[in-house]
Amino acid sequence: MLTKLIKASYIQLDIEASSFEEAIELAMSPLVIDEAVTTNYVDKVIAILREIGPYIVITKNIAIPHASSEATNI
Repeated sequence: MLTKLIKASYIQLDIEASSFEEAIELAMSPLVIDEAVTTNYVDKVIAILREIGPYIVITKNIAIPHASSEATNI
């Protein structure tokens, strides 16, 4: 199922960020370019992380930042 949603162009390797905000923006930039998410959605993800903390961490070096689907309409 995920292989149908994740395009090769969404995968980024060897990128560096100086903050978690920059990391989120960089990670989601291919999705914004592809219009899979909006910049408002990216902003909501960052706001949620500031409020709740790093709940997105799955395991070492793996995180899945996200917001509710309602955030796409902000």
